[in-house]
Amino acid sequence: RAVEKNGDMALARRAVVEGSACHFAAKYEKEHPADVKAMNEAQAKPELMQKQMKMMNSVPPFLVAAMGLYPYKNAPDWLDKIGADDSAAIERLYKDPPVSTEQVLHPSKFPMDGPRDYPHIVEVPDVASVLGEGFENVEDNANGELMIGVLLSQLATGGKYMPTLISILDMKTQGVGFKGAAKTASEGWDGDRYTAWADKSGGAVTIVWTSVWDTAQDAKEFADTYGDLLGKRVLGKAWKARPAVVRYADPATGRVSAIDLSGTRVVTVLNAPSDKLDALLAAGAAAKITADPRDANDSK
Repeated sequence: RAVEKNGDMALARRAVVEGSACHFAAKYEKEHPADVKAMNEAQAKPELMQKQMKMMNSVPPFLVAAMGLYPYKNAPDWLDKIGADDSAAIERLYKDPPVSTEQVLHPSKFPMDGPRDYPHIVEVPDVASVLGEGFENVEDNANGELMIGVLLSQLATGGKYMPTLISILDMKTQGVGFKGAAKTASEGWDGDRYTAWADKSGGAVTIVWTSVWDTAQDAKEFADTYGDLLGKRVLGKAWKARPAVVRYADPATGRVSAIDLSGTRVVTVLNAPSDKLDALLAAGAAAKITADPRDANDSK
């Protein structure tokens, strides 16, 4: 609750809360097998299982990933891999928690002791003056590696429920585990920030999203993968191939979505009025990006 306008950081802290709960629950269960047996028998009732399945089928995949798989599977696995085994170690993490889902999904980037990989801090793109008084801000937030992976996976399956769920599920760990292009394109994330504005006259939402990546190659992999998926999303069957300059005009509304790549920075504009596109891209490109001083590599 202390984290404002950074959903990725909030999910990182959730990993400490829910991961440690699962960690100590597992210790209890190991010492009290009779309780585990009673719990399993209670949960195996057909009516309860049917209710759970019905509920699962009505929950969007991004919520299944963020509120189900990640905190209860990935998080305890992360604690185990960084050696946070006792209450003293968990207490240290509550005082100095991870700041990104990347640190949880990749335990080597957040060791208990030693250098950690911290994301860059990306400021909100200044688009208010571009859009004018006809728009109102509805959200400023960060996606992070977890949500970017889910976004790419869901676009790749056309939003179909079961294919999306299968594409984000690691069958071995039962946690989040991206595959193929979504995995390649989401890894290497190093910070992002988006701002969403609604048109007061019609409600259409325009988004300007600036992201930064570990290397130029990581940025390109994301921009290329997302560029293809975005084209299919906007144009449907009319999409043939990603153009050299990624611009897609919605045939129904004339609004334009675009992706610009420059070094390690990717600027995405979604559903923008065509006459404001260039200025919005410029605003995203001008968003201030600073290194976290705790990251020795980025601060050089």
